[in-house]
Formats: sequence, structure tokens, C-alpha cells
Amino acid sequence: MRAKAITFVLAFIGPLMAASAFPFELTLKWKAEEVPTYWHNRLVLAKNSVLVSSRGMEIGPSGAPAPDEADGLYILKAETGEKIHLKTSKDAGGIALSDIDGDNLPEALVGCYDGSVYIYKLGAPSRPVKLNTGYLIASTPTVSDMDGDGSPEILVANSQGNLFCFDPDGGLLWKYEEMRTAWIISSPAVADLDGDASPEIVVGNSAGRNEGFLYCFNSQGELLWKFPASGQVVSSPAVGDIDKDGRPEIIFGSQDHNLYCLNPDGSLRWKFPTGNQITSSPALADISPEDGVEVMVGSKDSTVYCISSRGKKIWAFRTKGPVVSSPVVADLDGDGRLEVVVGDLSGVIYVLGHFGIWKYEADSEILSSPAVGDVDGDGKLEVVVPSKRTVYCFESPGAGRIAWAKFQGDSWNTGLLANAITYGRFSASGFPGTWTPGIQPVVVFSDPNLEEAIRDELGKPRGPITAKDLAELIELDASGRGIRDLSGIERCINLRRLWLSGNEVEDIRPLGALTNLEELYLDDNRIGDIAPLGNLTELREMDLGDNLIEDVGSLKRLTNLRKLYLYNNSIEDVAPLAGLFGLKVLELSNNRISDIGPLANLTNLGALYLDDNLVQDISPLANLRKIGEEGGDERDGVVIHLGLSDNQITDIGPLLDNPGLGEGDGVDLRGNPLGPESVDIVRKLRAKGVNVLYEAPSTAPVLKLPRQLNFGEVAVGDTSLRKVEMANVGTDTLEVRKMIVGRPTAEARPSVFGLLPRPPLPWKLPPEGRKTIQLFFAPQRRGPHQDTLWVISDDPAGPKGVALIGMGIAPEVVVSAGNVDFGPVQLGSYKDTLLSIYNRGNADLRITGVSLASGEAFVLLQDPEGSVVSPDGSVPLRVRFLPDAVGEFRDTIVIVTNAPESPHKVPLAGEGIDKEPPNVKFTPPSPQFVLRSDKPYEIRLTASDLSGVDSATVYYRTGGERGFSILEMSGDTTFTATLSPTTQILHRGLELYIKVVDGAGNIWQSPHYTIAGKIAGKGIKRPGLTLRKKYQMISLPMYPEDPSPSAVLGDILGPYDDTKWRLFWWDPRKKTYTECPDVPPFTPGRGYWLITRDPKELYTGPGVSVPPDTFEVTLQPGWNMIGCPFAFPVGWNEVEGHETLLPELPRACTVVDGKYEFPDQYVLRPWQGYAIYNPTGRTVTIKFPPLEAGTPKPGSTSLLDLA
Repeated sequence: MRAKAITFVLAFIGPLMAASAFPFELTLKWKAEEVPTYWHNRLVLAKNSVLVSSRGMEIGPSGAPAPDEADGLYILKAETGEKIHLKTSKDAGGIALSDIDGDNLPEALVGCYDGSVYIYKLGAPSRPVKLNTGYLIASTPTVSDMDGDGSPEILVANSQGNLFCFDPDGGLLWKYEEMRTAWIISSPAVADLDGDASPEIVVGNSAGRNEGFLYCFNSQGELLWKFPASGQVVSSPAVGDIDKDGRPEIIFGSQDHNLYCLNPDGSLRWKFPTGNQITSSPALADISPEDGVEVMVGSKDSTVYCISSRGKKIWAFRTKGPVVSSPVVADLDGDGRLEVVVGDLSGVIYVLGHFGIWKYEADSEILSSPAVGDVDGDGKLEVVVPSKRTVYCFESPGAGRIAWAKFQGDSWNTGLLANAITYGRFSASGFPGTWTPGIQPVVVFSDPNLEEAIRDELGKPRGPITAKDLAELIELDASGRGIRDLSGIERCINLRRLWLSGNEVEDIRPLGALTNLEELYLDDNRIGDIAPLGNLTELREMDLGDNLIEDVGSLKRLTNLRKLYLYNNSIEDVAPLAGLFGLKVLELSNNRISDIGPLANLTNLGALYLDDNLVQDISPLANLRKIGEEGGDERDGVVIHLGLSDNQITDIGPLLDNPGLGEGDGVDLRGNPLGPESVDIVRKLRAKGVNVLYEAPSTAPVLKLPRQLNFGEVAVGDTSLRKVEMANVGTDTLEVRKMIVGRPTAEARPSVFGLLPRPPLPWKLPPEGRKTIQLFFAPQRRGPHQDTLWVISDDPAGPKGVALIGMGIAPEVVVSAGNVDFGPVQLGSYKDTLLSIYNRGNADLRITGVSLASGEAFVLLQDPEGSVVSPDGSVPLRVRFLPDAVGEFRDTIVIVTNAPESPHKVPLAGEGIDKEPPNVKFTPPSPQFVLRSDKPYEIRLTASDLSGVDSATVYYRTGGERGFSILEMSGDTTFTATLSPTTQILHRGLELYIKVVDGAGNIWQSPHYTIAGKIAGKGIKRPGLTLRKKYQMISLPMYPEDPSPSAVLGDILGPYDDTKWRLFWWDPRKKTYTECPDVPPFTPGRGYWLITRDPKELYTGPGVSVPPDTFEVTLQPGWNMIGCPFAFPVGWNEVEGHETLLPELPRACTVVDGKYEFPDQYVLRPWQGYAIYNPTGRTVTIKFPPLEAGTPKPGSTSLLDLA
């Protein structure tokens, strides 16, 4: 098999994709063959080892356990994949890895189909301890400390519906039996759901064919609640606070096609529908810019989904086959961005990332789940993926953070996000020692600076931080730590005092859970939304100064507040504060407040600061009689209790109306346009003992301007307009003589800012006069811009300025290659190259056209026109050089975008040469070569005269195989393919071709041959198929030599006699049944009804197998009867055109409890007939690919056999 790195369309994956190095590549380190795994064989990584459990090679009827020599636990060496096999008596299930006895050596806990959990001591050979549950175990064991005694307990569910809890010595602590009528295939997850420092257990069950539940138990095994689903719950739940509201969510999938998210009490938060059953278990990781943590999960609709914390699709990646594997998430190349690893039932391993996708074709289905970690301790991460037959170990190009390392996130299988994060750090660092989560639920902090502050307060520099630790905190000072993310602080539920001043916090949602807070200091951050504070009703003092707050509506319920600081924000409306009657100190300086009427009833205020606002009317202050009763703010040697400086106040008379203002109280009135009458009012206030900071009015003009004008983000090439109001707040006429953008002593100079239009000067403004001017911002480059508008007037204070700021935004096109030279290419051949168009700017890049200047010898294989590329994103562009004449060729790619430098051009060059291709003699066998049952058949292919050829390769596979086998040829080489005379080979046929590459990279390829096998002699018997005394649907995966029903069935059942056997065919055109002998000849891809009286074995008679090439079947409107044309099963999801028929699926006849049923089928098997309904009202052609959905085995059964 060969791995492929393939570019991916950014718009499809969305936020997961961003620019990075390309291509990404995993290197195959080793593969361990004959280690068969199924969906429940979840592997675990350990230091220098890979642990894999196996159900072996044999599977009984309906998937039932069948013991064989391959069952058991495999320990694979990390360096080589060399195996140690510990055999179990029956099929082995999933693994948990934990030091359960405290001796610093890990134990592997393996569930088994004999109903026991086996505990193996790793590193100290001994007989395994056996824990018996009495019935087979398909669920994976979970380890967790359930009773808080410091020792882990073992949770395991069996397929009789029972949940068990054992102590480390194997003693049964409790057993829950209500679910005994249902299989439990889901594995238990453990988390503290209700915040009581005691864990709960959640696990799914399969109550019936169309029914399942998610159960929740307390740590003593008592049922707390159960949530019903409309399908079996095989998926194992994951638990984590994905929306960062301080409460965990429970996420799981169901076979009713839905992904569910529940609240801790079992109520539905959201559900997300997919197109088919979900047996994959979700992974939780923050991989996109969306708020919260994302959910990754696979579905049998052949899709991997990334779902936001709100239940919305972020991206969906279409896979080749259905996905039952559970994803893992890690930064595999060390670039700081996470990749998603998953496999599908077509045998493809995928790595989804910012670079695009990387994929690898394994030898068989991926039923189990990958795992990631630095197994060999070399500083690079290994990715280990088991297929149905082989375990693959890949080495990544680097090592970074591991977000979700394996099935259920950690080696204890707790399914808890917090444990997954700490386990990810452990596995990324080479598995030092044994990993143990906190005995109490572990709390993980996304921000290391916050974690450091909490560790300092706890006096706990190392080790896990538990919810119990945080519950002991009464106060925490985390000021000035550079904290950005508060996730995790919500577990500090008993905090009374919290300092977070001087950080970089924007999102304060985690604080909403801290309902015991009495003092909170959040000044000097980047907070805009304070809604999460609305429930903190115990607060008595809060500082929110120096933030970005506009709306204070959420504070109206905080009636216990005594001191509130809201300075240096953007608040206009203070009405929500009107009911905070207990306030004694209120600091509102430097906002945009003009109406202070709502403050009139805050009669307990002892200090009020309204400096630097837009206040004109101060009459509401007349009733605030306690001003001065609280300690004030010292300014220029005066203690101020009422700050009113730098407003638009002209009348201070209301201050005389306030009888509370008196001896020792301080008032700041500076910076207001006060008239002459204010002199007498100030004198009277001072006579009462009030300390007044005051600037006596003069007869001079006073120019007042805003401090700053912010244009915000403006696209390069665009123009934004803003207005500035200037006012004369003096007592004499103001003359504005000049306005300059730049230095006030210089003449106007070119700037991206300017006046529009330029006003005729000079202007004269009377006292209290106002005038508006308009300015523009027209950025010509990306990045921040700043300048100053200077206004020169006769204000005695001199020129005054307004700071002008704005951000120019624009995309910037960067192509991965400045020019491309294809070099010499043979006429009739071609060479491709892959380019990436990156957006290195700070605005979305919109590609409006990509073309070639001439298009003479170059071709664009992708058209990114219409693509929108976010900053740091990219789109692929593949270019082909296809010369049609000898000589040099030149062309140019022209990329037209909204970037300022558009169009962007990439020169292309190449040379057409006429060189003789090598002489490759390829003589395929006869299209209908005879395969006999008594001897093998050899196919001879010869390649000669290979001088100047770098490689000549034969690619071959038998029908149904997904990957080609490869044989490199050199010189005169004869290739011999020996096809063993087995039933499967006889029916499968052969595909092959030769590819030759010369030293210049030119490629020659032979035709693709598909070769059927002629079936000689008496024909082929279908193993295990007996025609029974009942209705049954059949089909033939071959072309019989004599296709008439009497010839095919006559030798077995005797001449046609409707008292012994009957054959029917549904004619989809006439909508009627035709009965033998009028049934048309047997044809592959067609289904038939057969009734027999006496059991017989079915033989085909001589004929020819169906060539392994795409096989077409045309469906008429309404009901049709079809069959699999090949001698191997084909997945319905891989049949081209099946999506046209959705939601209809093929149906096979079965008998359950003596009744005929027609269940939907997802795999079409040979010899079985199916009914399919075409709902489109028109003919639909479906195409079967010659690719096997599952490996058939001699003696295996199908629905036909079970009918």
C-alpha cells in the first residue's frame, strides 16, 4: 500500500484548516501482521510497548465469539512491532491500563468473551487475576476511584445488561442488574457531574433493535436517571465542559443516527443528526476558533463530523467508507495546530489537518480506534492504527500537544476531558512512570498562567489539581499574570475574594459559577460582556474599571453591592444601576454618560466620581446627602468625594441645594465651562467647609475637542468617513484659524487621514457654539495607522489635537512557488505540480479569477474561483504541463483577487521533448483464461529493453482487494502470478497494468486489464448455502454457461415442477411477477425469489465470473430486485448512485420468530437477493465498485443462510 498526501479544499473543513508547511507525511515505522482486531479491540500505548487485544481470526455466526489460537492480549515492541502473545480462552475485548495495586507497575485489564476481566501485571510475569461477571464482555473496562479512598476501582459491563464495580483485589463492591435484558457494548465514563466531589457513571445500552438508553449512576451504583434514544447506544460517552459554562456536558452517539449532548441532570441540551448510525465514540478537543470545545465523531454515513459546543456543524469530511473508528486528536507535526486521525471500513487511515488530508490504505477495514503517543521516547509522536488484520505504527514528523490520545481519552478509559488533557501531556512526554488522574476529579486549566497562580495559592507546585483542592480556596490573587483564559476557575466554588486585575481576560463566563464571591477585582482587562456576573448576588465590592464595557444591565440584580468601580469604559446608560440602593462608592469616571438622573435615588452614596463624561445637568445630585461619608480620592492635596471634572456643566447651583455637602467634603469642578456666577456658588460652598477644586472662568475662548477618533478597520483602497465636533466652552468668541493633519508647526502633508471637504477658514464660534467637521481615512497599506488632527485657534492654551487612529486591512497573496519550471517532459506525457495560494493578509481573500495567459501547453486542474480564504488560510492549485510539440514553452498563471496588488502572476516554464519510450512488451492472458480446480494458472508478463528507465512496475490485485500489490521489474523480467484454484479466486478474476518511469520523470502506462475467470467442470458450490423449504431471495455472482433457470437449478432441484420448486422474477417495468419457466435467464446483479420443497446445496454449473470492473445496474421507478454481481461483499455506501435513492436501502428477506422481515442492509453479499425501492420517478443507474466490504470466509453465513 502507498500513502498519499492530498490537498484539501479549505472551505470544506473550515476553521480546522489554516496555512502550514505542506505536504504532511507520516512514515510507516513497522506493521505487525496477523494481529486481528475488531471494533471493540481498543489498543493502549505504554512506554516502549503497544498493547492490543484480539478476537482472533474466527468469528462465529452473526458475529458470535469463536475461540481460536489468535485470541488474547498482544504486547508489541515499540521499535520493531515484535509480538508477545498472551492467549485468552475466548475472544478478548478492550483494554484499560492502570496501576491498580499501587506498586508503580501498570496492570492491563482485558475484558473477555468468557465473561471475565483478566488483570495482567506488566513487567512482572505472573498469572493474571480473573474477575468473573458470568456473561461475555464486549464493553471496555474503566478504572476510577469511586469511593474516594485513594485506590482505584474497576467498572465493567457485560452483555447480559449488568454493570459491576470491583475493588483492586477483585472483590465485588456492587452490581446493577436492571439492564439485564440489554447488551452493554458502550464503555462506562466517569465524571463528577453535579459538583459534589463524588463521581457519577454514565454508560449506554442496547435495549432492543430500535431502543437504547444512556444510564447515569452514582458512585454506589444507584440509578440517578436514564435518557432514552430511538436506537441502540453502542457509542461510549465523553464528558467535559465543552461550552465553558462551568458545568460538564455528556456527549454520545446512537444508532438512531443522532449525536446527543446532555446536561448533568440528563436533560437534552442539543442533538445533531447524521445520515446513518453512530457507533464511533466522540473525541473532545478545542480545534477551531469557535467558542468552546469541539466534538469529533464518525458516522456510518461515511463522514467524520466536527460539531461546535452549541451543536452546530463546523465541518464534515466525507470518507471512502463508513466510520466506526473513534477519532484521536493531536498536534502531529509540532506546529501548534491539532490534527484529527481516524479510519474507515474501506481500510483508509485519514489525518485531517490544516495542511489538507493525508491518507494511507491499509490491508483491511479499520474497525478499532487509533492511539497517539511518544512510545519509543525519541521526542516524536507515534500514531498506531489497527486494521482488521494488521497493526500499523507510523512516526510523525514532529511532536506537539495531544488533546485526545485514544478511545475514551485516557488509559483508564474515563472519557473525561480533563483526564484526556493530562493523559495527553503524559503520553506526549514518553509515558514516564505510571499515569494516574487525581483521585478527586481533576481540574485542568487551559491557561498556564492561571494554573501557576492557583498552584502558588495552594502551595502545590506539582501534581494534579482536584476539585477538592479548589473548593478549599477562599481567596485568590492572580493579578498581573498575563492570564487570558479563565477556564477551570469555575471549580473554585467557595471563593469569597478574587483579584484578576491587570490581565488580558476577555471571556468571564467561568466566573458565573462563583456565586459565593463577595469581592471581585477585574480592572485593567479586555472585558466587554459582563452578563455572566448577573448571578453573583453576594458581591459587596467589584472593580470593573479599565475595560471595554458598554452595557451594565446585568448588574441590576447585584443589590448587595456597596462599592462599584466602572471607570474608563464606554458606558452611556446608567439606568440599570438605579436600584442598587446599598451603594456607598460609585466610580464612573471617563465614560460617555450624559444623563445621571437614574443616580438620584442612590441616597447612600458617600463617594461618587463622574469625571470626564458628558454631564450637563447635575440637579439629580441635590438629593445625595451622604456624599463625604466614605473615604475619598486625594487630588492635588484635596480629598475628593464628588468628582465632576471635565464635563459640560455650566450650572453648579444644585450643589448648594444638597444639605449633605459640608465640612471636609471634597468636590472637583475643574474642566467645566462654568460661567461667572459659579464664583459666588463656589464661595458659598467653601463657606460651608466644602473643599472645592475649581478654575475660575475667564473671558477667553476655550476650544474643546474629543481626545481620539477611531476609524476602526477599513479595507485598503476604501475610504471611511467620521465626524468630529468642536465646541467653544469659554466665555468669548473662538476663532479657528487652521486645521492640520500632522505636526501643528508644519504645513499640511500627505496622509491617509484628511479633512473632507477642507473647511473655509477662519471660523468663529461664539460661546457655547459648536461645529462639526468631517475627516476621512483611506489606508493604502495593511496595518495600523495613526496621526493627529491639530486645530490652531486663539484659545490661550494653544493648539489642541485629536488623535486619529485606524487599521488598514487587506488580503495578501503569496503563492508557494514564485515560478514553476517543469523541465523536460516527453510528448504525449505530462507532469503535474501542486501550488498553494496563501492569504498572508489580515482580511478575507476573495479569488475572483484564476487563468492562464495563453493556455498553450499548460492546464489548470483546479478552479479556485469564488473561493474565500481567511487570513493564514490557503487553497490548492494543481497545474499540469502537457506539451504537444518539441521546444520550450512559457506561460503565466494570473490570479485575480481583492488584494491591493492584484493580479498576482506566477511564471511557468517547461520543455517538450520527443524521446523514444522504453520497449515494454506486455502480453496479458486471454480475457477468459480457464481456471481449473486441479492446478494453478500462471500469467507471464515481460518487460525488455529498459535502458534509461528508472523503474518498471507491475501493479496487480485480485478482484475485491482494495490495494494493488507491486512488483518492481528491471531488465528482461518475467512476472508470474499464480492464482490458487480456490472458490474465491475463481470468482474474483484479476486486474493488472504496468507503469514505466524514465529518468526525466516521464510516465508510460499500459492499459488497465480486468480479467474474468472461466469456471470449468461442474461449476462452483456456494459454501454454506443450502436451499431450504421456504421463500428466499437469491442472485448469481457469475455468468452461467447456460443461464436458463432450468439449466442452473435443474441439476440440483430436478426438472421444473411447481410442486417441488418455483422461481419468480419481479419485472420492474410491468410491475408484475414472472414465474418460471417464463423467468428470463440468470444475469449478475439481478435478484430472484426461490421456493424449494426439499433442502439442496446450490451449484452454479460452468460459466465465467464477473470481471473485476465497475458493474452497472439500471433501476426502474418503484420496486426492483437486485444482487451483488461479484463473489465478494460490497458496501452499499460505496455503490455509486446509492445517495440518489436515500433514504431507501436494500432489504433482504429474513425470518425472525417464524415471521418474514425485510431489514435494511448496508452490505450487499454474493448469492443473496435484495429488494430496493427507487423513489425518484425515473430510471437510476447504480455502479458497483469491485471492492470488498468484508472478507468472506469458507463456511461464513449470510442473511440468506440464516433465513
